[in-house]
Amino acid sequence: MGFMIFLTLLIAIVALILAYKAYTRSGGNIDELRSNIHELGISTEKIRQMTADALSKMEKSLRGKEHGTPEAGHNSEENKQQ
Repeated sequence: MGFMIFLTLLIAIVALILAYKAYTRSGGNIDELRSNIHELGISTEKIRQMTADALSKMEKSLRGKEHGTPEAGHNSEENKQQ
């Protein structure tokens, strides 16, 4: 049983080495990969900021329309007493 586990591990390591060699042979390198990951992080941050701005504008628009109406969760009797 131990031999089978060792053989499986050896095959996995060889496959990893071959995959790395194929990646570098096709023109990829670690610095390029890191650069792509960094650019993706920047793009994600820009999208997050744009989404936050859009949600903020939507919230202001909705709250502006609800300005004259009672807040959710308040009973109309409570509002009359105030």
